[in-house]
Amino acid sequence: MTNVRQKIRYLRECYSSDSSGVEILNVFSRSVEHRIFIEGKNELAFEGDHQIPLDKDAGSAAHEAAIIYEREKELVYTSVFVVGKNPETGEKTVSPLVVFPAKIQKISDFPFLSFDATNFRINYGLIKRIIVDDEKGSLLHEQIFEAVADGLFRPEGIAAIVDSFKHFASDIDTSQMIFFPDAVGSTDLRKQAVNEGLKLLPAACVSLIKRSIERRGILEELAAMSEVNNFSRPICELLSVTGLNDRTSETKTKLEKIPAVLSVPQSNILRSCAQNPVTLVIGPPGTGKSYTIACMALEHMARGQSVLIASRKDHAVDVIGQKIETLSVDKSSVVRGGRKKYLSELKTKLQAILSGMRGRKKAATLQGYGEKQIIELTHSIESIERNLQASESVFNKRSEEEKEYAKILKKLSKGGFQLISKIRLFFLQRKINSREESFGTLIKLIEQRIEHRNQDVIKRIGIRKDARIHEVLATNRKTLIDFLKSLRARTGAKQRDILSKLDIGMILKTFPVWMSKNSDIHDNMPLIPEMFDLAIIDEATQCDIASCLPILQRAKRVAIVGDPKQLRHVSFLARSKQTILASKEGLSEEVADQLDYRSKSILDLAEETITEQKRVQFLDEHYRSRPDIIQFSNRYFYNASLRIMTQNPELIQFRNIQVIQCNGVREKNGINRNESEKLLKLILDTVESQSHLDPEYSQSIGVTTPFRHQADYLGELILREIPIEAIQKHKILVGTPYSFQGEERDIMCLSFVLDEKSSATAFRYMNQSDVFNVMVTRARVEQVVFLSIRESDLNKNSLLASYLLYLRGYYQEPTCGQLSQLPDSAHPVHDALNKAGYKVWPSFDVAGLEMDFVIQKKGRTLGIDLIGFPGRFEDAFSLERYKMLKRAGMRIFPLAYSEWGRSQEECLDSIREF
Repeated sequence: MTNVRQKIRYLRECYSSDSSGVEILNVFSRSVEHRIFIEGKNELAFEGDHQIPLDKDAGSAAHEAAIIYEREKELVYTSVFVVGKNPETGEKTVSPLVVFPAKIQKISDFPFLSFDATNFRINYGLIKRIIVDDEKGSLLHEQIFEAVADGLFRPEGIAAIVDSFKHFASDIDTSQMIFFPDAVGSTDLRKQAVNEGLKLLPAACVSLIKRSIERRGILEELAAMSEVNNFSRPICELLSVTGLNDRTSETKTKLEKIPAVLSVPQSNILRSCAQNPVTLVIGPPGTGKSYTIACMALEHMARGQSVLIASRKDHAVDVIGQKIETLSVDKSSVVRGGRKKYLSELKTKLQAILSGMRGRKKAATLQGYGEKQIIELTHSIESIERNLQASESVFNKRSEEEKEYAKILKKLSKGGFQLISKIRLFFLQRKINSREESFGTLIKLIEQRIEHRNQDVIKRIGIRKDARIHEVLATNRKTLIDFLKSLRARTGAKQRDILSKLDIGMILKTFPVWMSKNSDIHDNMPLIPEMFDLAIIDEATQCDIASCLPILQRAKRVAIVGDPKQLRHVSFLARSKQTILASKEGLSEEVADQLDYRSKSILDLAEETITEQKRVQFLDEHYRSRPDIIQFSNRYFYNASLRIMTQNPELIQFRNIQVIQCNGVREKNGINRNESEKLLKLILDTVESQSHLDPEYSQSIGVTTPFRHQADYLGELILREIPIEAIQKHKILVGTPYSFQGEERDIMCLSFVLDEKSSATAFRYMNQSDVFNVMVTRARVEQVVFLSIRESDLNKNSLLASYLLYLRGYYQEPTCGQLSQLPDSAHPVHDALNKAGYKVWPSFDVAGLEMDFVIQKKGRTLGIDLIGFPGRFEDAFSLERYKMLKRAGMRIFPLAYSEWGRSQEECLDSIREF
């Protein structure tokens, strides 16, 4: 059997080879935008927190572009350049050595530049090009990193960089570095770029570049993993390794209460995550992946366990963090790793804990009252649960009584003696008349008890967490002191040294939930096998296998969350190179196929590895988009498996998707100006119509197209024509579908660009299912499609043709049943509701379920569940259905046959008050 270390080495080499083209190799290339060179004395050289003014026009343009392309591009400050022609390859190089995230702020309408001095990366791609020897390149990389490790170019740091080049790359001329911090200007850089030989120059530049994953930490950790024998359970399962770290299987875990009403798949996910090494969660767009992850984290935290949440993008983990804080009503439990501001927040939290500044409510824990409160809350929760079960039992029993009541009445209506039926009716009526509350009151009571229980559960989770912190302070305060020291360490090496000596368990007791981008985890926590109880990888289709291995190694169990029908990770690794690497590590063809780095995401690997179906769960409730926006994807990509929770009679009068025929032409440069102009006009009209609204009430706007040139053109057009204040107010985001993975907007504008003369290659690209699925599922409220091709000119089997055909048919489909389909017993209810001023929809579909009636009055919508009414409406909804529809924003009023027969007016009054 292939050794696990061989597999890890192979994946590391694939990952390393795939990273060669992601850094800045020529600052004058077209991919580097809004370049602003620092000329003369560089006042930012030694002061990372210092600000310097920029040229007003250039600085303002860079500032605005950084805002609109926030997800796709980043503003950076780059310093110390390698310039010239590489004598080995003849390649022209104008490449920065060090890259810092930068920020432009407007002060009195003038742009000022600053950069994040503690968050930097070395241009690894540059080093690999100037030094052929991998070992030498790695050592040079490490020494430069340590020289800049405190984020500032101190004079001694510059000297260390020069010495490192003299030792590992002596053919590179470093003589001009003595003039640092005087910066070489752009004109001199261009001149020296054509000279033979490479020079290290004291230049500095601000620019906008495409975002790239930071790879250094992942490569280092993969190298470390390839040298050990101790692997986590998720690693062993996903890499098909047996006989390593033999352990007995875990016993079933009793789940803790959390303040949420969960669907059946969500409950199954929580159960699987508590017990199994690997759980797979398939979450189509808008089905509450982030909410489900928040519930997974909170349930583990409630049991005193630790959770690591990781994703490829900052935005994804930020959304999850907000949901955890909302559910738990607590901002102190979640640690966000990565950026400088997150580190600062963590230091502030830790300092407050060590100083005893934990708030009046939390002080009770320190005084020893926490245990008493936990006991009291536990008793309260158990009491509420018993009462809930009793109420639900009463509801179910009464529903059966209503059905029996209706059947007896129907039987007696046929005439005849029927003594036994009359006796049964007598006793049943006595039982019905003795009820202390109506069905509606009973449902209200159940809702109130659920709310009360959730409030007590939140309190108990918080007090238990505080009790654990109190225990750490009482017995291991020094661990927290040392942890704070590590956060304040000036170098990464010093930080890692301190962390390696700490009791990580005590830190995780204090801060149980950690969140980070995949590429930042190495900066936050040491690589200790199974240090976290659970790791969660979000947006897993976009995560390659290699970069996820350090996450898997850190966890006892892992949940992999994603959607195979959405965008996949992109690899630039050549297949031939991958084959060579597999052969070099001695991997069989079968193993190489299993670990196909180019083609498979970590989600694909999990899907092929898991053998128990109960460990694979599909989230089937869609909460994001209006029904017509999501229904195409539901039918075409998800086998009509989604319950669309946004179905509402208020929306059936609207067409939330409109198609605008632009009759445009796709030019040779890939731009369609007609589509662009009509799209711009729509945005301008929206901005104007909502100019009186505050930002929180204004609709967000997204613009996407399959083609990069059109996206760039649209971005420039919007920046030129729309004020930056409006762009920020409406959160306008422009990009290809890759910019919108994990994003959503109220209004989405889709520019398809192509005309009937466009190439077959362009049509094939637009027809990719993952690209198309992301494009058409980002809108919440409205989707506007801009076309320059007639439907008759499209291949009938293409996705776009299918989409247009779907739109024609969708708006002709009936939204509810006809009045003639109602059972006779329901007609009086329908008539009375109409007479009372309600608009009534019979047999209305909500979340894939038939609602007996949906009624609306003065903007309020309510479902009516007819209970016991003879005919097809006699069965009551299950209480799970009541809870599910309440999650979708629609409350259900239970209308009992006996209550209606006794007093219609009282029933109508109850409906008004409900």
